[in-house]
Amino acid sequence: MTIHCSGITREYISKTDSIVALSSVSLTIQSALMTIIRGQSGSGKSTLLNICGLIDNNFDGTLIFEKDGIIENFNKVTITNKISDFRKNKIGYITQDFGLINFLTVYDNILLPFHTKPVEKQLIDKVNELSRMIGIFHLLKRYPESLSGGEKQRVALCRVFLKGPDILLADEPTARLDKKNADTVIGYLKELQKQYNKTVVIVTHDESVQGDRVITLKEGEVESII
Repeated sequence: MTIHCSGITREYISKTDSIVALSSVSLTIQSALMTIIRGQSGSGKSTLLNICGLIDNNFDGTLIFEKDGIIENFNKVTITNKISDFRKNKIGYITQDFGLINFLTVYDNILLPFHTKPVEKQLIDKVNELSRMIGIFHLLKRYPESLSGGEKQRVALCRVFLKGPDILLADEPTARLDKKNADTVIGYLKELQKQYNKTVVIVTHDESVQGDRVITLKEGEVESII
């Protein structure tokens, strides 16, 4: 799925001040590629990610999602209740705090998005397949508190790819990991992205994280796209 950002502006207004986090940002995030968003703190990286993920819908401009000729438009005027279903079905998230529930096993954490549905054999087989691919099959019966940071992030990876979104957004996914674990997690993320042909967007300060394209923001504007 391709994401088109057209004139995206996000301003935070308080009683005494206003801050423009993004100023008329226009860019395209290409389908089935890994895009890295860089920039100094306060450059608007996470704000752009949250808008692309429809977490933050208080923006000016237009956000367009395109796949197989089907186009979905979102802006202040057109955002409706469909935003929740679109976000739930089309977008997945990986955060730096892993998002795991300590009293659930790794297996149950992975299946958490499907807690209201009967767990079919096909889904169980998929958990086994994904967990083997990223080296956590032997951890399925354990609990998050017994895992390393790198293992926790791999559990989060497994869960989001099991959900099967078209777009995967990651906000500083290696921030709490040492270099060895960070390299391992990014390596598995790249492997899964290629195999399942997903659009992946990563916000990161880590210069060692490389992708197919790099977007650099500066003071709320696009500085470069490589």
